[in-house]
Amino acid sequence: MAKKIFEQYLAGASGYQLAKAYGLRRNTVRDVLRRNGIELREGNARRLTDQQKQQIRARRVGGEKLAELGRVS
Repeated sequence: MAKKIFEQYLAGASGYQLAKAYGLRRNTVRDVLRRNGIELREGNARRLTDQQKQQIRARRVGGEKLAELGRVS
């Protein structure tokens, strides 16, 4: 389940959306992301563009770890 949370978060889903989808508390989702090295977005952060999502998918297929993708600035 953590892998799906990472992927969906990196694709633009909010912590609230993920918590609701998986029946978790928002704090639990946040803690899972942080423990795995994913930098959290601010509450009103913009969503990823389709181009950014494609780049992330390509990097993931290329073997980059999910935690490394979360450190993108």
